[in-house]
Amino acid sequence: MGALSSQFGHSLSLAIITAVVVLMTMALVARRVAGEGRPVHPDVFRVAALGWAVVIVVATALPQVWPPRLSADGDLVLEVGRGGLGEWRAILDDPLSWTSFLLVANVAVYVPFGFLGVLGWPARAAQVVLAGTVISLLVEISHFTLTERVASTDDVILNATGVVLGAALAVAAVRVRAGTTGGPARS
Repeated sequence: MGALSSQFGHSLSLAIITAVVVLMTMALVARRVAGEGRPVHPDVFRVAALGWAVVIVVATALPQVWPPRLSADGDLVLEVGRGGLGEWRAILDDPLSWTSFLLVANVAVYVPFGFLGVLGWPARAAQVVLAGTVISLLVEISHFTLTERVASTDDVILNATGVVLGAALAVAAVRVRAGTTGGPARS
């Protein structure tokens, strides 16, 4: 946890606080919707997906130091493979390395958004994937324009992969549920 804290500083603490607020909001929405006699899951998944988008922005787009120094001195790496993807073998060679962690984290952080988004808006999987990709692009633009971080095409590719994986898992879950209940899943 010390390495995470030193790398992400206040952003990590704010992301955890934001996640707690999202969970509390989900509980409140579930309680209200259930009291109205409506199915709870679509509304809760929508709140969760939107909340997770906020967690992503808080954890990854905000400056890592506090108070923030908005310097616009970030680096821009547009060549695929030079922003982290070129080091993908580290996952196999040294899975506990910092490089491996960052590669996996770039995918894993976006999986919940894709999963929750498709469960919240099952008929709009493509729009959920597009929204996740746009969020990733905005985060990378903030790295380059607002902070002293590196904006990388590789990060956008890894993040979009996470959104696609999450969306695919949600589509599969909906299909499995529809198969076990004898009909299409309700949304």
